[in-house]
Amino acid sequence: MASRIDFCSKFIALAVVIALTVPSTDAFYHISPPRRMTHLKYGDNEINNDFQHLTALTQTEQWLNSAVPDNMLRKEVSYVVENGPSASQVVSGIWDRLSQVREQGDAYAAKARKAAAESDGKVKPAPYRSTLVVVCPGCPGLEDFRLFDDMVQAINESRHARRFIIEDIADKMREAVSTELPDSSADLSWSTSVNLAHLHPGFEDRTILPKTKEDFDNLSPEEQEEARAAAAAGEAARSRMSDEERALKDENDAKINEYKEKKMKARRSPHPTVVIEVRTAVQDWGASATDMMATPEQRKQMEQLKQAKGEPNVDHRKNLEASFMKMAAAQKTPPNQGIADDVTPPPPTPTSSLDESEIARTTLNPRLKVEQWFNNKAGAESQVKVKEFAGKNVDEAYAFLFGCMSKELAKVSAENRQEPTSLVFAMPRFLKSSATSFTRFAEDVERIIDTLQTPFEIKVDYFHSEVVDEEKRAPTGVIRQYISAAYI
Repeated sequence: MASRIDFCSKFIALAVVIALTVPSTDAFYHISPPRRMTHLKYGDNEINNDFQHLTALTQTEQWLNSAVPDNMLRKEVSYVVENGPSASQVVSGIWDRLSQVREQGDAYAAKARKAAAESDGKVKPAPYRSTLVVVCPGCPGLEDFRLFDDMVQAINESRHARRFIIEDIADKMREAVSTELPDSSADLSWSTSVNLAHLHPGFEDRTILPKTKEDFDNLSPEEQEEARAAAAAGEAARSRMSDEERALKDENDAKINEYKEKKMKARRSPHPTVVIEVRTAVQDWGASATDMMATPEQRKQMEQLKQAKGEPNVDHRKNLEASFMKMAAAQKTPPNQGIADDVTPPPPTPTSSLDESEIARTTLNPRLKVEQWFNNKAGAESQVKVKEFAGKNVDEAYAFLFGCMSKELAKVSAENRQEPTSLVFAMPRFLKSSATSFTRFAEDVERIIDTLQTPFEIKVDYFHSEVVDEEKRAPTGVIRQYISAAYI
């Protein structure tokens, strides 16, 4: 009984320590932290060992408190365990949490903009900053640092590619109109940034040349070739130096290597860990280049010139929009104008022999439309079941695909299935206006899968309604994951 009470007290104390808080500064207006807008989708926990998870959290927190100085350790740090037993499930959980923290930052920015608008620009909201430490103690495959490093690097590359993805333009325009601010707070441009880093017990800087033959043998053939080329280039540059230059270079290299060694040791955590940091603040883009290079007299002259020209403001824009609306109403064509009286309308289209409920079901359900199209394309010998992703967010799409893939791989392994398996996902609202962005998304999914080193060969194919290739033209966006038999 005493041991159980002691365990509960430790658990409560840990929960209080790792609680998520928001930075407080008396100089700013305080806004309550945003609540989570989505829920984490946990799969089946094969480990089923809560004490192991609690131990991993405690060890990571103690290590972080000892590794980070007190003046750099912030209060708003929360710890959570990703209990996925497979690398694909861990990837799904990471993307899910990336989506969560971005939603929290965007929600805080919306509340801050509203507070600034209601106060007519007199309120200065404080920036929002939070750090989420995700500990992954339950996946044996992530004990290999190279696999873990490749996985996180692939996720970061996919995140950086988001700036090239064109989302639905109509939604962006509606969002811009709905979030338009008054003129007093129009200069507050809030931005949410999310960073992802990783820690590992065997963390090492893979850019450093191997020092021993054992380190060189552990490299892949491509990395060995790069190491040979870098060593040859270094020797060639060293041969062209004088004795003083070589001595100075050796001294600088020793300092750089010492710094890299300290940096590597500082990132060697007790368990594989990812650190997600979200920051939402007003972006100060600074003055324009003309204002920066101008003298005070020139700035004064430019300001007088703007006032003389009557620089347009919100009132001017509203008056201009009203005049355009009046012109459009005056020039509106009557419905029947331009149609001859003797022209009869075309006869109505005959009703199909299908049942009306069947027509509505297949018309309104994109999953059934894709399933019918895919089965007609594949033939009767290969019938597939389609899963639907109804969201628009890129991070949520990654989490959904890898979550479904991890569950299917677990079934294939449990059943010792040897025949190929196809996972087909209908994505009717995701990147529906850009086939190029959808193609890039599919390529990023396949690149992340290649880093996981699963005992299956997984190929990713895509289809879209606006793709140039007619063979890949589908009713909506479709991702297919083709899982072949185990090759290990």
